[in-house]
Amino acid sequence: MLKENQPLITVVTSLDDVQSTKPSFIFVGETVPAEVTNLASAKKANIRFFHIASLEGQKDGSVVLVDNKTVSKATEDLSTLEKFISDNAYPEVGELNPENYQFYQERGLDIFWFGLVPNDKDSIELINQGVQNYKGKYS
Repeated sequence: MLKENQPLITVVTSLDDVQSTKPSFIFVGETVPAEVTNLASAKKANIRFFHIASLEGQKDGSVVLVDNKTVSKATEDLSTLEKFISDNAYPEVGELNPENYQFYQERGLDIFWFGLVPNDKDSIELINQGVQNYKGKYS
């Protein structure tokens, strides 16, 4: 959950400044539009939002998903920003825990549960291949 002393949208000057254990999205541009601020407010329990004036390789007005201080996906279409975040904030296959459960519930998709031995890479790879057929249908 967002701590009371954390800003809704944190200003950063580089990807190295992004410090979060939650999925992190950065708005690139001079001024953060209201739709991004409103979405940051609605999703603050599960997602961190950042703002950077410019980012190499990204157009002004884009929103990027940052994973391990690297841009992994981006969109310039703010009208579909909520869907972009819903589709990309958490992996299709991953651990369900108290921190991300609410997000998966809010996606509005049925949750497909299964049990694995932790770190069983072969089973995880097999499931990741199969889940692609159900992307957008199940969490």
